[in-house]
Amino acid sequence: MAPVDARRLIEELSDALRQLGLEVRSQAIRNVHPGGVCRIRGQDTVLLNSRTSTIERAVVLAEVLSAHDLGTVILSEQARAFLSQRSTQRKSTAKIP
Repeated sequence: MAPVDARRLIEELSDALRQLGLEVRSQAIRNVHPGGVCRIRGQDTVLLNSRTSTIERAVVLAEVLSAHDLGTVILSEQARAFLSQRSTQRKSTAKIP
């Protein structure tokens, strides 16, 4: 499999979240937090900190997507592999005492 282009991955994962009805915004946030889900004017929104690295933003999007059923969402093989990898890492980290 070819290396993942993080910018393209962010675009694809953002599109997937939009397909699920979430808004995705990227803006500079003063603290170092990479982002997460919030509610803005009644709309579930994923807010990404544009001051963090592209891979950190992709991880935020993957974390949010992991909470949703992706059965009807069209994703590339690379995007699905990234989501699967993140899921595996999250599970192995959770087992550390």
